[in-house]
Amino acid sequence: AKGGKLPDGTPFQIFSAGVAGFFEKFGMPVYAAKCSMTMCVSALCLTTLDSVARIGRMSMQELLYGEDGKAHSPAAKFLTNKYVSTVVTLLFGFLLSLGGYNNIWSLFGSANQLLAALVLIALAVFLKTTGRSGWMLYVPMTFMLGVTMTALVMAVWNIFIKLGHGQFVFLTDGLQLIVASLLMALAVMVAYHCLRKLAEKPAPAKLGKAV
Repeated sequence: AKGGKLPDGTPFQIFSAGVAGFFEKFGMPVYAAKCSMTMCVSALCLTTLDSVARIGRMSMQELLYGEDGKAHSPAAKFLTNKYVSTVVTLLFGFLLSLGGYNNIWSLFGSANQLLAALVLIALAVFLKTTGRSGWMLYVPMTFMLGVTMTALVMAVWNIFIKLGHGQFVFLTDGLQLIVASLLMALAVMVAYHCLRKLAEKPAPAKLGKAV
């Protein structure tokens, strides 16, 4: 930004132009750098969409499958169809995108950082259950979880402020509220179970019987 004003163009164009200016210093033609970076960003978006669709579909199917790994009710069989589950998984993201990327960017960042926090918590539990020290993970996992939960609470609070002022729009604010609430519920459940595991005292080693 120059003079407090953001550059013109979409976020992709701004990013590509910025990186192209960097590569231009090394002798790369600016048009080639812009083209390359635009292709890289497009590839990132496409691969991210592919990963989200696959993981979301698989998660939805696993939730609806029985213990034997099969869907039994007609509704479960319908929703676990690979095409139906993919459409359902991507539908909310598509509806959120209709209101502009600014409406989902904060939730994307929160979900991304929440994933990092949950990975750190899971690693800490893994290290403890395997008898190894994981104290070096406690501070970063607490920080990441605290920052993420604060961001989600602030997002929900801002949505309720809009609701109080009559500016609430379900297509954007309502879906954001649903997603943010689900993320907070996921964070609380995972953190609760993992922290309980971390607080448990290690079981005393059993001595084998003398022969």
